[in-house]
Amino acid sequence: MTKRILALVLVALMTLPFMACGADDTKNPTVTTDPAATTAAPADTTPAVTTEPELKPDLPEVRFDGTELIIIHNPAVQQYYYEPWIYAEGYNGDLINDAVYKRNVAIEEKYGIKIVSIEDENPANTAGLASQARSDEYDLAMCKMSHVGTLTPQGMLYDISDLPYVNYENPWWDSNFAEDTTYKGQLFGMVSDISMMTLSGVRAILFNRDLAKDYDLEDPYELVANNQWTLDKMGEMIMSVSDDLDGDQAYTDMDRYGMLTESSNVNHLITAAGVKFTENKDDGSIAVTFNNEKTISVIEKCRALLMDDTHCLDYEDLSKFPGMSVTGSRFSYGRILFAADHFLFTQGGAMLFEELNTANMESEYGIVPNPKLDAAQEEYYHSPDTGTSVVTIPSGNDPADLERLGILLEDLAYHSSKTIYPTYYETIVKIRRAEVKEMGEMMDIIKGSVAYDFCNIFGIDIYTTIGQAFKTGKIASTFASGEKTIAKRIETLVAKLDAMDS
Repeated sequence: MTKRILALVLVALMTLPFMACGADDTKNPTVTTDPAATTAAPADTTPAVTTEPELKPDLPEVRFDGTELIIIHNPAVQQYYYEPWIYAEGYNGDLINDAVYKRNVAIEEKYGIKIVSIEDENPANTAGLASQARSDEYDLAMCKMSHVGTLTPQGMLYDISDLPYVNYENPWWDSNFAEDTTYKGQLFGMVSDISMMTLSGVRAILFNRDLAKDYDLEDPYELVANNQWTLDKMGEMIMSVSDDLDGDQAYTDMDRYGMLTESSNVNHLITAAGVKFTENKDDGSIAVTFNNEKTISVIEKCRALLMDDTHCLDYEDLSKFPGMSVTGSRFSYGRILFAADHFLFTQGGAMLFEELNTANMESEYGIVPNPKLDAAQEEYYHSPDTGTSVVTIPSGNDPADLERLGILLEDLAYHSSKTIYPTYYETIVKIRRAEVKEMGEMMDIIKGSVAYDFCNIFGIDIYTTIGQAFKTGKIASTFASGEKTIAKRIETLVAKLDAMDS
């Protein structure tokens, strides 16, 4: 993943001109020189400065005049899993809207096409029905990641592993997704810069920076910079924060804790430790790989830490407090409490920034990667939210149209890397109301370190087994029985995938 993170840094450098206010290098004045003055000047011994050429897609100069690129996707406005990254009617002053419109106009004008948006609350189901009817009414479908696993065995999606003119090694694609979800050379969806939904949903660690200072704790940004941000270090900081604020001798929603938790935290912390739940082998088989000492160690650490009810409060426990009636949602109520300085840490994505802003959080807050297991671990790892979207091509499309779709997809992803991602970062900074240089560094780390587990995307439920082991503490026996069940599910899935080629 190191190469991918370096590639992301190159993309960030490429986008700097687009982030500069008022930059216009198309209007450089003509420079003239006096020959005499030039002759009299001393020789310049400064070494010539060379710059790397800008990375661009390798695409032919073609046009598709009069055609449409029809994209079906989640609504741009809804409570969860909204998709504002695909279409905009025109400029309206909103940063994201204007970036989307700018990108789309560039593609439309370059190729003579019209981008058509179809909003649907379940785009995978609608696109799947179209594929079943052999209809080509949708060129692209922005499907939930988990729905890729549902549609693929039914033959509803094209294998896009060798789509003409698309290079998944380019940094505007997440090559981690291709590596982790390709099955016997076949790939049925892809994460890219076309939509920021996946990035915004990646679970990392949000922290209250002012609380860390109040309790004389180390700055998480500095811990990341010094390779000291580990599970033990985060645990140490959590155990340093516990206060009965209202003095009623009981720990409730009115008190202060080290972390606002939820049961799924353990899954993300296992991934953060570098554990793969399953692994695609070179021979095409899928191996169950979560039953090992590292996984057991992480679960044991999480049990000792996250089940301490004087230092951690679970979202689930918020339901029993009367304050939750204000929102009707334990998740919304938990974020209101986080905004009111009741927690040092919580796990979530950058999409929570807007909620914290709405809750008028006054303290400075930030985001860091999920912690490494120890300092010897080379990389950070993060789990995606499988409810977020990936780009797919419904199988109802004419195979003869795949070259056009490949060209448009590659250029759409490229232009998104120059407009959408920089604007997404700028929006996050504006929501936070404070410029912090470390924020960009953290977002680049998170963006480049997402691990996509094949079986979780393809509906092989491993998290239930992990959750049972975490709750009961009977790790060995739970793993032994769960591993057998999971292996049978994988066998069934493999049979369905292999049948697609028969």
